[in-house]
This record gives sequence, C-alpha cells and structure tokens, in this order.
Amino acid sequence: MDSGAVVYVGNPQGLDLGPQPNQRGNPTMTLTRPVSYEDGATQLDGVLAWPESADRPLPGVLLIHGGAGLDDHARAQASRYAELGYTVLAADMFGPGIAGNRERVVTTLTELRDNPGLAVR
Repeated sequence: MDSGAVVYVGNPQGLDLGPQPNQRGNPTMTLTRPVSYEDGATQLDGVLAWPESADRPLPGVLLIHGGAGLDDHARAQASRYAELGYTVLAADMFGPGIAGNRERVVTTLTELRDNPGLAVR
C-alpha cells in the first residue's frame, strides 16, 4: 500500500446499521479470508474476519499485531472481534516469513528500534 492510499472502513452512506455489534451476546461463527496488499515493494498478507451471519454493513476494526507478528494469537483475536459483530482486518506489519520465526522477529524489531525512520513513510 503506498503512502497515498486510503482505506476506509465505516458507514459512508449513513445507513441505519441497527443494533451495534452483537449486543445480544449470541455466539457467532466467523469467516476469514486472506487479504494481500503492498507497502512499497513489500508484499503483506493480512486476514479479514467477519461474522458468518452478517447481513448488513458492519463497523470495522483494524487490528495491529504485537511484536511476534501476524501469528495465531493475532488471528484468533481477529476472530474474537468478529464474533462480537465487527469486520476485522488483521494487518501484517512485518512481511512474509517473520511471524512465528523468533530470530527474524527479534532481528526485525531490533532493526526498527535502531532505525526508527524505517517505520515512517
């Protein structure tokens, strides 16, 4: 995704969305699909999660993973928010092959710590 790209999640048409996220507390099955995007030359692969029962536009959440990258914990967190009635984009901030590889995670985080300009576009 280049620095000029805009991703809008919300209710631009002012639709009546009804009761907001799963206020009834009903258990909800979630669906997920991979979402590929780019930041400069880096291919990134996130996950989009939403309630299976969605029959209308839903509020959105952009989920940013912790230091371990887009791992199983971050994916499960996206599903938990989807169960509450949100559409969730779990973003990948590191790129391919880093999540789940402790050595690469530490190397990436150290590089970002030592060169904060790398994180700014």
